[in-house]
Amino acid sequence: MRKLLIAVAAVAAVAVPAGTASAAAPKLPSPKSTVIKPNTGIGKVRLDAKMKPRPKGWKSPLKCMELGGLSGCVWTTRPDALPPQGEQGIAGPFVMLMGRKRVAGFIVSSGAKDVLTEPLRKWRTRKGIGFTSTLEQFTAAYPTAQLNPSTGSYKLLANGNITVFVFVNNVLSTIEMYTCAEYRDC
Repeated sequence: MRKLLIAVAAVAAVAVPAGTASAAAPKLPSPKSTVIKPNTGIGKVRLDAKMKPRPKGWKSPLKCMELGGLSGCVWTTRPDALPPQGEQGIAGPFVMLMGRKRVAGFIVSSGAKDVLTEPLRKWRTRKGIGFTSTLEQFTAAYPTAQLNPSTGSYKLLANGNITVFVFVNNVLSTIEMYTCAEYRDC
């Protein structure tokens, strides 16, 4: 099932065809709270909550799509953030929300290309871990996080959910959060 979640993320990352991009500059969601609660949710949006309607602050994504009954939306700060079809790597910071009829996952990232952390400065866990946090700060805040030696990422499991923290050059770059029903590696 994780492959399907990744496929939705990849398809959502296909370039927006000319003429379909909104006239307004794209932006990240602006919920009242951007507190990342591992294995629970972000602000008032919780894992396993109804997918729609999206709450205030989660409107106007850059792109939404559906694949195999799984839908997803991506918010980013750049109109050119999504890679051309067949390529991977979203440029700059982005937030993704995906699920079937219920929220099954989130991805918050500083980007695979043209990494930029400033727009994500308010997106932090209750323990203060955000997109400028080092691996050392993370392991001090979450000493029970389990290392995945093949990827170098760390995971927290609780409440039937998984949260994965990905580091690049010892700095947090991505937080992925999924329900274990959709993510088989729990």
